[in-house]
Amino acid sequence: MVAGCPPPILEKHGISLDKAAKLKNALNEGKWDVAFSNVTDEMMEAFSICGTPEECSEKIEKMFELGVTQFVMGSPIGPKVHKAIDTISKEIIPRFKS
Repeated sequence: MVAGCPPPILEKHGISLDKAAKLKNALNEGKWDVAFSNVTDEMMEAFSICGTPEECSEKIEKMFELGVTQFVMGSPIGPKVHKAIDTISKEIIPRFKS
């Protein structure tokens, strides 16, 4: 997300354009370790919902309060994909069913 994000959005979230460029270049060159090492906490907070099921649920609730009506769960969802999908389906989604 950060690598292809317009500069005004990055600036709004306090993400350095230099850091974003380094991340983009590393991804383009297939240097995954360099790319991962350039991901900051600010990037994770601005462009992902991550954490414990409780933390994720709180972030999703805030998004609903802002008017978001849909979410797409997508890659990457962590190194243990099946466990992550199971956790999402059993511990997060049920909190939002009407």
